[in-house]
Amino acid sequence: MIEGILYNDLNGNGTQDSGEPGIPGVEIQVLTSLGYQDNRITGLNGQYDIRVPEGTTVVEVNEADNDFPTGAVQTEGTNPTTIQVINGDTYEEIDGYMLQGELEGHVYYDVNGNGIQDGLEADMANVEIEIVDALGTTYSVITDANGDWSVVLPEGDATSTIIESDPNFPTGAYQSEGTNPTTSTIVANQTIQEIDGFYESGLIEGILYNDLNGNGTQDSGEPGITGVEIQVLTSLGYQDNRITGLNGQYDIRVPEGTTVVEVNEADNDFPTGAVQTEGTNPTTIQVVNGETYEEIDGYYLPSGDETGILTGHLYNDENGNGTQDSGEPNLSDIDVEITDFDGVVSIVTTDTNGDWSIELPIGAAISDIDQTDPDFPTGAVQTEGTDPTTTNVLPNQTVLSDLDGFYIPDPSKLAEVEGRIYHDVDGNGTQDAGEPGLENIDVILTDDFGTQTIVFTDVNGDWIGEVVAGNIESQIDQTDSDFSSGYVQTEGTNPTTTFAPPNQLTFTENDGFTDPNSSTQTGILTGHLYNDVNGNGTQDSGEPNLSDIDVEITDFDGVVSIVTTDSNGDWSIELPIGAAISDIDQTDPDFPTLAIQTEGTDPTTTNVLPNQTVLSDLDGFYIPDPSKLAEVEGRVYHDIDGNGTQDSGEPGLENIDVILTDDFGTQTIVFTDVNGDWIGEVVAGNIESQIDQTDSDFPSGYVQTEGTNPTTTFAPPNQLTFTENDGFTDPDPTTPPEDELIIYNAVSPDGNGKNDFFKIKGIENFPDNSVRIFNRQGVLVYKAKSYDNSSTRFEGISEGNLTIQKSKELPSGNYFYILEYIDSNGKGHKLTGYLYLAN
Repeated sequence: MIEGILYNDLNGNGTQDSGEPGIPGVEIQVLTSLGYQDNRITGLNGQYDIRVPEGTTVVEVNEADNDFPTGAVQTEGTNPTTIQVINGDTYEEIDGYMLQGELEGHVYYDVNGNGIQDGLEADMANVEIEIVDALGTTYSVITDANGDWSVVLPEGDATSTIIESDPNFPTGAYQSEGTNPTTSTIVANQTIQEIDGFYESGLIEGILYNDLNGNGTQDSGEPGITGVEIQVLTSLGYQDNRITGLNGQYDIRVPEGTTVVEVNEADNDFPTGAVQTEGTNPTTIQVVNGETYEEIDGYYLPSGDETGILTGHLYNDENGNGTQDSGEPNLSDIDVEITDFDGVVSIVTTDTNGDWSIELPIGAAISDIDQTDPDFPTGAVQTEGTDPTTTNVLPNQTVLSDLDGFYIPDPSKLAEVEGRIYHDVDGNGTQDAGEPGLENIDVILTDDFGTQTIVFTDVNGDWIGEVVAGNIESQIDQTDSDFSSGYVQTEGTNPTTTFAPPNQLTFTENDGFTDPNSSTQTGILTGHLYNDVNGNGTQDSGEPNLSDIDVEITDFDGVVSIVTTDSNGDWSIELPIGAAISDIDQTDPDFPTLAIQTEGTDPTTTNVLPNQTVLSDLDGFYIPDPSKLAEVEGRVYHDIDGNGTQDSGEPGLENIDVILTDDFGTQTIVFTDVNGDWIGEVVAGNIESQIDQTDSDFPSGYVQTEGTNPTTTFAPPNQLTFTENDGFTDPDPTTPPEDELIIYNAVSPDGNGKNDFFKIKGIENFPDNSVRIFNRQGVLVYKAKSYDNSSTRFEGISEGNLTIQKSKELPSGNYFYILEYIDSNGKGHKLTGYLYLAN
């Protein structure tokens, strides 16, 4: 006798525990020793029995039976089972089965972070997934090329974990869809799916606050500024704005790359007239995946003409380490140009300690080191600080602009530089395991003195060379016979410049190159077109997109394709990697007539990267409208000394007609006032301004030294836009009468033959003369008799006194002159005035 049980092994432990039911209605096929089959059907509790002749008997559960649970796996017994039946014995046949379901998943790169895999977003391949089933068994699977994975599991709760430490997982990526880990309930004969999207991004956390005491720090009790728009331009080219909360706080998650954060100071809730005391506006952040960035912006409402002190320091960084070490000298007598919050420009000079300081109105000030100053060391390379630098001047405080260190190259001081060149097989911009170096490639190293050294890569693609310390340009010779023809760069730049401090080995960069003709090497190129209604070069909230516009795409292989913008103004195309040209078809009937580009360029060349989505451009266009007006202004002046700049005392040219022509061909004529200034109201858009040189008030024969005529300027609606300064000079001024002199009050002794000395035209007619020149402190810096513009003349060199060294170049700035002479009638004359020295 064979007595059997077929049961559902719920916990999969291979034993029928209390409560685990039988499986009824399933056929049991029994092949007897006599060769005939005698079947049975399991009862309500999964039981059956059968008497068979002695001998070899085979018992098999029919797993194809409709009542058998599909996909169940056997946990007790065997199927089929062979029994050697002996007369009079009873045999027990117990078969346990566990029911199963399927768990499958999908992992992808959510490039835009919207929690959905859009059509062009890539799958995440070769990432490990660890699954623990209801029985505690652990499984490990790997996502395939499509980012998919699957596993068959017993019924019950199973936990799946994406292994974020896997080298193929983007470290620090933020999950935008799904959860990790995820617990799923496995049901027999069903498939459970989970989708996980990851956003390579960073988090920006910001505070906008009222800096009540103006000290550049948010002190206790200083409130946030609420309700102000924060404009965030992401690396993908779209703008995602936030509004500051009750405490002035906001946060935003953005894709990795260059991100610009700007406080909208035109917002109605922004305090009018407030000046920034902490932070910068706008601020550019290089967002790295997985990082958090703090953006704090403080603003102060000035109560009057408040000022602060701005200081700086310049030094010679002899060892090039970016710090002023003991014994490293200061840089004295260097001019620094300061532009304050109101746009007023001042010149300060570093003292013997390399320090400079100036009192300024509060707000953002720009300090710009004059690297053309004759006292500035030739070829100096900045190792600490930035130039120019923007600093917030705080009320009644002394604020450091920058510590500015400069290394001065010296042929006797050497350094070493090194780098690596490799074959980026998959074109992902990183040297992955197994990707080889490129051997025997020449690299040309050029130092600050123009000396070149050629080195070559070894079997690992590494190169090293000894050079004169300083800025080193390293250029990979892509014409080298060992360089693979047609390869395009995916990591690094060529050439690249690296600062190499003396007596050190400095790594330049990794340079990866890939074969663009590989069948797997493609990427996605995208773009966006919009109507820039206010003409400010940014797509503001509510400004419409431009749809149905054709864009011609020429890929790396020269193949031309046409794409069309969708209802969102977007276009995209899959292309082979390498440089691609996108050209907006401005003859398209849907392209707005007369539209003027205010953001982006057309055409645009962009490098398509493998398996990546790359933005070609954001293209904004302003559409001229006769109902939208603007104002433009400019200046026309007499450039007496012909140096291309309106110096002190050079007059405007009055009553000169200026013809303004808008996009519709309408002309408006305005004229200059006593200062040479003109202003006119026009239809907003591209405005051509043309000075009428046939005007009877225009001096005949004068030639232009500054500006162009005509010139075209974009004038946004409802704004006043400055066009340019237009300077004109007399190329051949007439020789003065005997009793008339012309004094040229600009001196720039740079050896170019123009304004190299203080010229007094006609002075040779009055040899009985004397000239004295004083600095701003009233100190005599030059005196001469029988001044004649040739053997005796002022060239910006001190004659010497108790405080100023003889033969020393005088600093740039304004000086006061006194000219005394006797005319042809024996009458004495005294002329005084100011001259400007640009040394």
